Amino acid sequence: MSFTNFFRIIRESFTNLSRNRVLTITSIFTVFLTLVLIGVFGLFLLNLSYNASSLDELLEVKIFIVTEADIDTINAFNERLVLDSRIATIEYVSKEEAFESTKELFDEDLLDLGLGADFLPASFVVTLNNYDDVDYFVAEVREMPEVYKVVYHKDSFNFTSNYSKWIRMISGVLGAILAFLAVLLISNTIRLTVYSRNDEVVIMKFIGATESRIKIPFVIEGGLIGCIGAIISFIVTGLVYSKLYSAFASTSGEEMFLTGLRMAPLKETLLMIFFGYMVLGVLLGVLGSLMAIRRHLKV
Repeated sequence: MSFTNFFRIIRESFTNLSRNRVLTITSIFTVFLTLVLIGVFGLFLLNLSYNASSLDELLEVKIFIVTEADIDTINAFNERLVLDSRIATIEYVSKEEAFESTKELFDEDLLDLGLGADFLPASFVVTLNNYDDVDYFVAEVREMPEVYKVVYHKDSFNFTSNYSKWIRMISGVLGAILAFLAVLLISNTIRLTVYSRNDEVVIMKFIGATESRIKIPFVIEGGLIGCIGAIISFIVTGLVYSKLYSAFASTSGEEMFLTGLRMAPLKETLLMIFFGYMVLGVLLGVLGSLMAIRRHLKV
Protein backbone atom coordinates (compact mmCIF):
# COMPACT_ATOMS: atom_id res chain seq x y z
CA MET A 1 0.00 0.00 0.00
CA SER A 2 1.41 3.38 -1.06
CA PHE A 3 1.56 6.43 1.18
CA THR A 4 -1.02 8.14 -1.03
CA ASN A 5 -3.51 5.32 -0.56
CA PHE A 6 -2.78 5.19 3.17
CA PHE A 7 -3.49 8.88 3.71
CA ARG A 8 -6.57 8.59 1.51
CA ILE A 9 -7.88 5.84 3.78
CA ILE A 10 -7.16 7.95 6.89
CA ARG A 11 -9.04 10.90 5.38
CA GLU A 12 -11.87 8.61 4.38
CA SER A 13 -12.09 7.26 7.96
CA PHE A 14 -12.40 10.75 9.45
CA THR A 15 -15.10 11.61 6.90
CA ASN A 16 -17.09 8.48 7.77
CA LEU A 17 -16.90 9.26 11.49
CA SER A 18 -18.27 12.76 10.90
CA ARG A 19 -21.25 11.33 9.03
CA ASN A 20 -22.40 9.49 12.17
CA ARG A 21 -21.60 12.17 14.73
CA VAL A 22 -24.07 11.09 17.41
CA LEU A 23 -22.96 7.46 17.56
CA THR A 24 -19.32 8.47 17.19
CA ILE A 25 -19.51 10.88 20.13
CA THR A 26 -21.43 8.28 22.16
CA SER A 27 -18.76 5.66 21.42
CA ILE A 28 -15.96 8.06 22.34
CA PHE A 29 -17.72 8.95 25.58
CA THR A 30 -18.17 5.27 26.47
CA VAL A 31 -14.49 4.58 25.76
CA PHE A 32 -13.68 7.59 27.96
CA LEU A 33 -15.76 6.28 30.88
CA THR A 34 -14.33 2.79 30.48
CA LEU A 35 -10.72 3.95 30.49
CA VAL A 36 -11.22 6.37 33.38
CA LEU A 37 -12.74 3.66 35.55
CA ILE A 38 -10.01 1.20 34.61
CA GLY A 39 -7.47 3.97 35.24
CA VAL A 40 -8.81 4.70 38.72
CA PHE A 41 -8.66 1.00 39.51
CA GLY A 42 -5.14 0.76 38.11
CA LEU A 43 -3.92 3.84 39.98
CA PHE A 44 -5.30 2.46 43.21
CA LEU A 45 -3.42 -0.81 42.73
CA LEU A 46 -0.28 1.05 41.62
CA ASN A 47 -0.22 3.25 44.72
CA LEU A 48 -1.09 0.28 46.92
CA SER A 49 1.90 -1.60 45.51
CA TYR A 50 4.10 1.50 45.78
CA ASN A 51 3.24 1.74 49.46
CA ALA A 52 3.74 -1.96 50.18
CA SER A 53 6.54 -1.24 52.62
CA SER A 54 4.52 1.51 54.29
CA LEU A 55 1.53 -0.80 54.65
CA ASP A 56 3.73 -3.32 56.41
CA GLU A 57 4.74 -0.57 58.82
CA LEU A 58 1.08 0.00 59.69
CA LEU A 59 1.32 -3.13 61.82
CA GLU A 60 3.97 -1.40 63.92
CA VAL A 61 3.15 -0.07 67.37
CA LYS A 62 5.45 2.54 68.92
CA ILE A 63 5.55 2.44 72.71
CA PHE A 64 7.14 5.39 74.50
CA ILE A 65 8.41 4.81 78.04
CA VAL A 66 8.14 7.51 80.71
CA THR A 67 11.27 9.66 80.78
CA GLU A 68 12.04 8.93 84.44
CA ALA A 69 12.16 5.15 83.90
CA ASP A 70 15.53 3.61 84.83
CA ILE A 71 17.33 0.83 82.98
CA ASP A 72 15.87 -1.89 85.22
CA THR A 73 12.33 -0.75 84.44
CA ILE A 74 13.10 -0.72 80.72
CA ASN A 75 14.63 -4.20 80.84
CA ALA A 76 11.64 -5.57 82.75
CA PHE A 77 9.27 -4.07 80.19
CA ASN A 78 11.33 -5.57 77.37
CA GLU A 79 11.07 -9.03 78.95
CA ARG A 80 7.29 -8.71 79.08
CA LEU A 81 7.26 -7.91 75.37
CA VAL A 82 9.50 -10.85 74.53
CA LEU A 83 7.09 -13.23 76.27
CA ASP A 84 4.06 -11.89 74.38
CA SER A 85 3.23 -14.37 71.58
CA ARG A 86 1.34 -11.71 69.60
CA ILE A 87 4.56 -9.81 68.89
CA ALA A 88 6.65 -10.69 65.82
CA THR A 89 9.56 -8.25 66.22
CA ILE A 90 10.84 -5.85 68.88
CA GLU A 91 13.16 -2.89 68.34
CA TYR A 92 14.46 -0.81 71.23
CA VAL A 93 15.19 2.89 70.64
CA SER A 94 17.23 4.44 73.44
CA LYS A 95 17.08 8.09 74.52
CA GLU A 96 20.38 8.75 72.80
CA GLU A 97 19.20 7.20 69.51
CA ALA A 98 15.98 9.21 69.69
CA PHE A 99 18.01 12.37 70.27
CA GLU A 100 20.21 11.72 67.23
CA SER A 101 17.15 11.08 65.05
CA THR A 102 15.58 14.30 66.28
CA LYS A 103 18.70 16.29 65.38
CA GLU A 104 18.40 15.04 61.80
CA LEU A 105 14.85 16.38 61.57
CA PHE A 106 15.36 19.76 63.26
CA ASP A 107 17.98 22.42 63.37
CA GLU A 108 20.74 21.38 65.77
CA ASP A 109 20.87 24.92 67.16
CA LEU A 110 17.28 24.50 68.30
CA LEU A 111 18.24 21.40 70.26
CA ASP A 112 21.49 22.74 71.57
CA LEU A 113 19.98 23.84 74.87
CA GLY A 114 22.16 21.75 77.13
CA LEU A 115 19.38 19.24 77.84
CA GLY A 116 21.06 16.29 76.17
CA ALA A 117 18.97 13.19 75.52
CA ASP A 118 17.37 12.95 78.96
CA PHE A 119 14.30 14.95 78.02
CA LEU A 120 13.35 12.39 75.31
CA PRO A 121 11.63 9.07 76.16
CA ALA A 122 13.06 5.70 75.27
CA SER A 123 10.74 3.63 73.10
CA PHE A 124 9.99 0.20 71.70
CA VAL A 125 8.83 -0.41 68.12
CA VAL A 126 6.98 -3.71 67.98
CA THR A 127 5.40 -5.47 65.00
CA LEU A 128 2.44 -7.75 65.59
CA ASN A 129 1.73 -11.00 63.80
CA ASN A 130 -1.94 -10.20 63.25
CA TYR A 131 -3.57 -6.79 62.89
CA ASP A 132 -6.71 -8.09 64.64
CA ASP A 133 -4.67 -8.09 67.88
CA VAL A 134 -3.59 -4.45 67.62
CA ASP A 135 -6.53 -2.82 69.43
CA TYR A 136 -6.41 -5.27 72.33
CA PHE A 137 -2.62 -5.04 72.57
CA VAL A 138 -2.61 -1.24 72.56
CA ALA A 139 -5.37 -1.10 75.20
CA GLU A 140 -3.32 -3.37 77.48
CA VAL A 141 -0.05 -1.51 77.00
CA ARG A 142 -1.62 1.89 77.65
CA GLU A 143 -2.64 0.71 81.12
CA MET A 144 0.93 -0.08 82.11
CA PRO A 145 2.45 2.52 84.50
CA GLU A 146 5.80 2.68 82.72
CA VAL A 147 4.19 3.59 79.39
CA TYR A 148 3.98 7.28 78.47
CA LYS A 149 2.36 7.07 75.02
CA VAL A 150 1.38 4.52 72.32
CA VAL A 151 1.26 5.41 68.61
CA TYR A 152 0.01 3.30 65.70
CA HIS A 153 -1.62 3.93 62.29
CA LYS A 154 -5.11 2.69 63.01
CA ASP A 155 -7.04 4.87 60.55
CA SER A 156 -4.72 4.19 57.62
CA PHE A 157 -4.75 0.44 57.97
CA ASN A 158 -8.50 0.28 58.61
CA PHE A 159 -9.18 2.25 55.44
CA THR A 160 -6.85 0.11 53.34
CA SER A 161 -7.99 -3.26 54.64
CA ASN A 162 -11.74 -2.49 54.70
CA TYR A 163 -12.14 -0.74 51.36
CA SER A 164 -9.40 -1.99 49.05
CA LYS A 165 -11.13 -5.32 48.40
CA TRP A 166 -14.46 -3.66 47.62
CA ILE A 167 -12.83 -1.05 45.40
CA ARG A 168 -11.07 -3.77 43.41
CA MET A 169 -14.22 -5.82 42.94
CA ILE A 170 -16.53 -2.93 42.05
CA SER A 171 -13.98 -1.33 39.71
CA GLY A 172 -13.34 -4.64 37.99
CA VAL A 173 -17.05 -5.37 37.42
CA LEU A 174 -17.88 -1.84 36.24
CA GLY A 175 -14.77 -1.76 34.06
CA ALA A 176 -15.78 -5.03 32.37
CA ILE A 177 -19.35 -3.80 31.80
CA LEU A 178 -18.20 -0.49 30.33
CA ALA A 179 -15.60 -2.23 28.16
CA PHE A 180 -18.34 -4.45 26.75
CA LEU A 181 -20.57 -1.41 26.12
CA ALA A 182 -17.70 0.43 24.47
CA VAL A 183 -17.04 -2.46 22.08
CA LEU A 184 -20.78 -2.79 21.38
CA LEU A 185 -21.27 0.93 20.64
CA ILE A 186 -18.19 1.10 18.44
CA SER A 187 -19.42 -2.01 16.65
CA ASN A 188 -22.82 -0.37 16.05
CA THR A 189 -21.15 2.80 14.75
CA ILE A 190 -19.08 0.83 12.26
CA ARG A 191 -22.07 -1.33 11.34
CA LEU A 192 -24.19 1.73 10.42
CA THR A 193 -21.27 3.03 8.40
CA VAL A 194 -21.12 -0.28 6.55
CA TYR A 195 -24.86 -0.13 5.81
CA SER A 196 -24.67 3.48 4.60
CA ARG A 197 -21.82 2.62 2.26
CA ASN A 198 -23.11 -0.72 1.05
CA ASP A 199 -23.34 0.39 -2.59
CA GLU A 200 -19.82 1.77 -2.44
CA VAL A 201 -18.54 -1.50 -1.00
CA VAL A 202 -20.26 -3.51 -3.74
CA ILE A 203 -18.72 -1.32 -6.44
CA MET A 204 -15.29 -1.71 -4.85
CA LYS A 205 -15.71 -5.49 -4.97
CA PHE A 206 -16.69 -5.39 -8.63
CA ILE A 207 -13.66 -3.34 -9.62
CA GLY A 208 -11.36 -5.81 -7.87
CA ALA A 209 -10.77 -4.31 -4.44
CA THR A 210 -9.47 -6.88 -2.00
CA GLU A 211 -11.25 -7.84 1.20
CA SER A 212 -8.54 -6.20 3.28
CA ARG A 213 -8.79 -2.91 1.30
CA ILE A 214 -12.50 -2.75 2.16
CA LYS A 215 -12.05 -3.63 5.83
CA ILE A 216 -9.05 -1.45 6.65
CA PRO A 217 -10.96 1.90 6.73
CA PHE A 218 -13.48 0.49 9.20
CA VAL A 219 -10.73 -0.84 11.45
CA ILE A 220 -9.00 2.54 11.33
CA GLU A 221 -12.29 4.25 12.26
CA GLY A 222 -12.61 2.06 15.34
CA GLY A 223 -9.00 2.72 16.25
CA LEU A 224 -9.55 6.48 15.89
CA ILE A 225 -12.58 6.34 18.19
CA GLY A 226 -10.51 4.47 20.78
CA CYS A 227 -7.55 6.84 20.34
CA ILE A 228 -9.67 9.98 20.80
CA GLY A 229 -11.35 8.47 23.86
CA ALA A 230 -7.92 7.55 25.27
CA ILE A 231 -6.55 11.08 24.82
CA ILE A 232 -9.57 12.64 26.57
CA SER A 233 -9.31 10.06 29.36
CA PHE A 234 -5.62 10.79 29.84
CA ILE A 235 -6.18 14.55 30.03
CA VAL A 236 -8.91 14.19 32.68
CA THR A 237 -7.15 11.48 34.71
CA GLY A 238 -3.78 13.23 34.46
CA LEU A 239 -5.16 16.54 35.69
CA VAL A 240 -6.97 14.92 38.63
CA TYR A 241 -3.94 12.82 39.63
CA SER A 242 -1.65 15.87 39.37
CA LYS A 243 -3.96 17.87 41.65
CA LEU A 244 -4.16 15.03 44.16
CA TYR A 245 -0.39 14.56 44.04
CA SER A 246 0.23 18.25 44.71
CA ALA A 247 -2.30 18.32 47.54
CA PHE A 248 -0.94 15.12 49.07
CA ALA A 249 2.66 16.34 48.88
CA SER A 250 1.87 19.70 50.47
CA THR A 251 -0.12 18.26 53.37
CA SER A 252 1.67 17.50 56.63
CA GLY A 253 1.70 13.94 57.93
CA GLU A 254 -0.52 14.78 60.89
CA GLU A 255 -3.20 16.26 58.63
CA MET A 256 -3.30 13.46 56.09
CA PHE A 257 -6.24 11.11 56.21
CA LEU A 258 -3.99 8.24 55.20
CA THR A 259 -1.01 8.90 57.44
CA GLY A 260 2.28 7.31 56.45
CA LEU A 261 1.26 6.71 52.82
CA ARG A 262 2.81 8.20 49.68
CA MET A 263 1.63 8.62 46.10
CA ALA A 264 3.49 7.05 43.18
CA PRO A 265 5.87 9.47 41.34
CA LEU A 266 3.97 11.89 39.11
CA LYS A 267 5.94 11.78 35.84
CA GLU A 268 6.35 8.01 35.73
CA THR A 269 2.71 7.48 36.63
CA LEU A 270 1.42 9.89 33.96
CA LEU A 271 3.60 8.21 31.34
CA MET A 272 2.24 4.82 32.37
CA ILE A 273 -1.35 6.12 32.24
CA PHE A 274 -0.84 7.57 28.75
CA PHE A 275 0.54 4.42 27.17
CA GLY A 276 -1.94 2.21 29.02
CA TYR A 277 -4.90 4.31 27.86
CA MET A 278 -3.68 4.43 24.26
CA VAL A 279 -3.22 0.67 24.07
CA LEU A 280 -6.56 -0.12 25.71
CA GLY A 281 -8.46 2.56 23.76
CA VAL A 282 -7.18 1.47 20.36
CA LEU A 283 -7.71 -2.18 21.31
CA LEU A 284 -11.36 -1.51 22.24
CA GLY A 285 -11.92 0.42 19.03
CA VAL A 286 -10.33 -2.14 16.74
CA LEU A 287 -12.13 -4.99 18.50
CA GLY A 288 -15.48 -3.24 18.04
CA SER A 289 -14.74 -2.66 14.35
CA LEU A 290 -13.72 -6.26 13.75
CA MET A 291 -16.95 -7.45 15.36
CA ALA A 292 -19.01 -5.18 13.09
CA ILE A 293 -17.12 -6.18 9.95
CA ARG A 294 -17.26 -9.90 10.70
CA ARG A 295 -21.01 -9.85 11.32
CA HIS A 296 -22.29 -7.28 8.86
CA LEU A 297 -19.86 -6.83 5.96
CA LYS A 298 -21.30 -9.43 3.59
CA VAL A 299 -21.37 -8.44 -0.04
